[in-house]
Amino acid sequence: MERNRTSPLRDAQRKRLLIVLFSMVAAAFGYLVFFADQSLVSILLKKRQLDLVEKEKKELVRDNAQLEESIDRINNDPKVLEGEARKKGMLKENELILDFSGKPPKKNKAKQ
Repeated sequence: MERNRTSPLRDAQRKRLLIVLFSMVAAAFGYLVFFADQSLVSILLKKRQLDLVEKEKKELVRDNAQLEESIDRINNDPKVLEGEARKKGMLKENELILDFSGKPPKKNKAKQ
């Protein structure tokens, strides 16, 4: 009859070998997940950055469209152009500013 049992020393060596192999596999997996250039963590961080950049891009595209619309109105609508000029303090020829606020008038450096 053949003995199927192994010696206790061999069983301990096998256990140690399995523990070492498992440790190596776990260390390699941990390195790939956390520290490699294309690790899971770096991929998730890059995805988050991409989402933020795409959101910012949408906001900039929206702002750009509003600015283009504003420029178009100023270029094509004389009333809008006049309104913008008046906001900047510009006057038409022969117009006067009447100030009833009681504050002393500001001196205009351009006229000096």
